[in-house]
Amino acid sequence: MATQIILIIHIIISLSIIFLILINKGKGAEIGATFGSDQESLFGSHGSNSFIRKIIIFLSITFVITCISMTLLNKNKNHVEPESVVNSSSYNYITNNILEDNKNE
Repeated sequence: MATQIILIIHIIISLSIIFLILINKGKGAEIGATFGSDQESLFGSHGSNSFIRKIIIFLSITFVITCISMTLLNKNKNHVEPESVVNSSSYNYITNNILEDNKNE
C-alpha cells in the first residue's frame, strides 16, 4: 500500500516538474522587462521565474526521494528468478553435441 501511495505521489511530482519546466521563462525572456514591463512584480524583484525555479528544485529533490524510497521498498519483496528461455534439456543436448564434435576433431 505504501508503494502505491509513493508511486502516485511520484507521478504527480513528475508531471508537475514537466509542466513547470514548460511554463518557465528562459533568461532571454527577461529582456522585455527592462523596457517597462512590470507584470512580474507580484512575485518580488526577480519575478516569477525565481519562484518557479525554487518550486522546481523542491520538486526535483522530492522526486529523487520518492525514487529512492520506491527502490528500497521494492528491494525487500520476494524476488523470483525469471525462467530461462532455453529449456535445460535442449541446452544439455546442444552443449553435449558441441563437446563431442570438438573431441572428434
